[in-house]
Amino acid sequence: MFGKLLKSAKEVSATVQTVQQGLQQAGINVDLGNVFPQYHPEAQHNAQVPPEVQNYQQDLANQQRSGQFQHTRDGENISLSSCLGKKKALFVGINYFGQQGELRGCINDVKNISNFVFQYYGFSQQNSVILTDDNQNPKYKPTKANIIEAMKWLVQGATAGDSLFFHYSGHGGSVKDTTGDEHDGFDETIIPIDYQQAGFILDDEMYELLVKGLPQGVRMTTIFDSCHSGTALDLPFTYKVDGEKGEVRMFDNRLEAGKAFAFAGLALFQGNTAGALAKAKEGLSFLMKPQQQPQQQQQQQQQTQQPAQGQAGTSGSLQSQSQTPVRTNADVLQWGGCMDSQTSADAHIGGQATGAMSYAFIKVLSANRNITYSNLLLETRQVLKTGGFTQVPQLSTGNNMNLDVPFIM
Repeated sequence: MFGKLLKSAKEVSATVQTVQQGLQQAGINVDLGNVFPQYHPEAQHNAQVPPEVQNYQQDLANQQRSGQFQHTRDGENISLSSCLGKKKALFVGINYFGQQGELRGCINDVKNISNFVFQYYGFSQQNSVILTDDNQNPKYKPTKANIIEAMKWLVQGATAGDSLFFHYSGHGGSVKDTTGDEHDGFDETIIPIDYQQAGFILDDEMYELLVKGLPQGVRMTTIFDSCHSGTALDLPFTYKVDGEKGEVRMFDNRLEAGKAFAFAGLALFQGNTAGALAKAKEGLSFLMKPQQQPQQQQQQQQQTQQPAQGQAGTSGSLQSQSQTPVRTNADVLQWGGCMDSQTSADAHIGGQATGAMSYAFIKVLSANRNITYSNLLLETRQVLKTGGFTQVPQLSTGNNMNLDVPFIM
């Protein structure tokens, strides 16, 4: 039934309108016409089916003067970066010397990745910040405060055409979500060297620091070689490798939200108010980021003092949530070393301690620097699989990307 319910744009448009009315009757104020602009009645009336294959290369060739270019993807205009402007990079590698869970390859990952992007992608040490726990200068230790300040430095002054790069290699974790914006109930984290005193850095915080304030036409490329890193930046589009078919499949938060709202609409029709509210909340979790109140922020900081398991908190009410764009202003990519439910390997390859994801990423790009985004993801997965690693890398983006074009940075 629900396959038919969501089969056509017109049917989805009608479902969105029905759920909108039901949510308003239940006291939940959210404009689903803005969340699903392609399903708005006026949009349906004037809609034209976009061509299946967009002329990305022509769009890229026309952008030289502004540093950004407009690319149409599935009927949406997307501002992408030329990556020909300023280049800045931030590298964080933590081995946790003398601590429980000490790692071996994270500082090597930073050295290898930084050297690689310096040599081939136009980045430079002069416009980079490197934080590692073997550095004797306290300013360049990967503490929580230093990482946050470095993230602020990375995005400061970014304009259209710029290319920013962030690489993290270290421990990652997951803690119970206290704000209701995670559909799986967990926030992903990175773990600074002083986490026992200062706490973790949550995905919500990283989104605020690295993504939210970036203007159109700026590229932010990130690599998280850490556990539970699949959606470390909470971006709306996720691409995963289908192990059986050997192809890349897209997971679109908007479509998942649409399914949840469809169930909510049916529940309302059947008089099941509680079920409708539950499904509506699930749908909203794919689309909303709550505005954290000071008390909620304090709860999350207390929660991060227990890295092994975290503490459950109180979810924010639906009324307190604010809508976040279903795509980002900037051109943001996040490569995760594994799915949110997996761990990333600290390995020993070729006589060197290294993170498996960082190693595979360099290996694939070294063989073909004109590789497409989709093949970069597929071949990175293949390198990991051939090496006996079960982790499945993921790519998340702020916009619905055309992955069949060459990777740039």
